[in-house]
Amino acid sequence: ERGRPVPAIDHALKTGDLDEAVALLQGHAPRLLEQGRGRLLVRWMDPLVERGALDPHLMLRVVHAWAVCFSCGVRHAWGLLEFLERAVTDDPQVLAHRLVMRPLLLALMDRIDEADPMGHAVLDQLPHDATFAFARGMLEITLANVSMYSGRYHQALRLVDAVRSRQPVQDGQLG
Repeated sequence: ERGRPVPAIDHALKTGDLDEAVALLQGHAPRLLEQGRGRLLVRWMDPLVERGALDPHLMLRVVHAWAVCFSCGVRHAWGLLEFLERAVTDDPQVLAHRLVMRPLLLALMDRIDEADPMGHAVLDQLPHDATFAFARGMLEITLANVSMYSGRYHQALRLVDAVRSRQPVQDGQLG
């Protein structure tokens, strides 16, 4: 209620109110992920995953997989991606994230020859609207890195520019 989700989620978890913790995470976890709070999310979500509390909440499982990837590494995230790929869903956001994660993880494992064509095929499928901005941005950055590694610098620049064009201008930042 006071706009302080971190202490609220901490409190819900400490008191064992898993339903409240999950509800708060549903409202705040994606934004916390975008803010780079991966380790915090992993600390909160790992025990919830172990208890199965996040199984019916696939978008929270998506956020958890991203947080694990950024905080713990590719090898830890791979199994989480496999869980998401086995999950039956028609949620377009969950589907988009799991499509984006595979080429990212492959690129991070230096499997560039697999990541590059797969990533471009996925990019062609992703909608351009704001609800897919995080997934699209992660894929474009992945493909920019793959392109630089492959010596395609103009393509890398184009992909990075696409991501930057969607970022809001902040105080003191040149547009």
